[in-house]
Amino acid sequence: AVTVSSSGSFTMKNGEVRYNFTDSNSSNMGGTIYGEPSHNNQGAIIDISESIISDNKTTGIGGAICGWTVTLDGCTIERNVSSYNGGALYIRSSDNQLTPGKLTIKSSTIAYNTAELDGGGIYVNTDCTIVDSEISNNDAKGTTGGGVYVQNADVTITGSKINGNEVFGSGSQ
Repeated sequence: AVTVSSSGSFTMKNGEVRYNFTDSNSSNMGGTIYGEPSHNNQGAIIDISESIISDNKTTGIGGAICGWTVTLDGCTIERNVSSYNGGALYIRSSDNQLTPGKLTIKSSTIAYNTAELDGGGIYVNTDCTIVDSEISNNDAKGTTGGGVYVQNADVTITGSKINGNEVFGSGSQ
C-alpha cells in the first residue's frame, strides 16, 4: 500500500490502513507500509500517531509495517499476517551501523497478529522502547516470540502489558 524511499519519510495522523495485501516474493521485504533501507543514512522514517492499521497481509516480513526507524504513538495494530517473521511489525537495524534503526511504541495496542514463523506481534533487531502499551493475543507459528521476538537488540518496556501471546512451536511467549 505504501513504500517510503530510503531517503524519505512517512507521517500519518488519525488515519487508517486496512485490508491490503502485499506480495513481496521475498523473505527480506514486505509490510503494508514498507520503509526502504539505506547504506548511507538511517533509511526511511515512519511516524504514525492515533491511527489504525489492521487486517493486512504480506507474503514477506512485517504484516503491517516493515522498516528501520519507526515511531507509533496512540495506535492500534491488529489482525495483520506475515508469511515470515513479524505478524504486525518487523523492524531492523539500518544497513549503516553508524545510524541504526529504532522502534518506539507509546500508548499503543498490538493485538491478534500472526507470523508464520517468529515474532507474532513484533520482530525487532534494533533498539526498541515500549511505553504504556499492550502486546496481546498474538501468535507465532515458529518457535519463538509469540508477542515479541528480540534479536541482537536492547529493548526497554515500561508500564506495558504483554499477555495472551502464543507460540505454536517449541518456544516461549
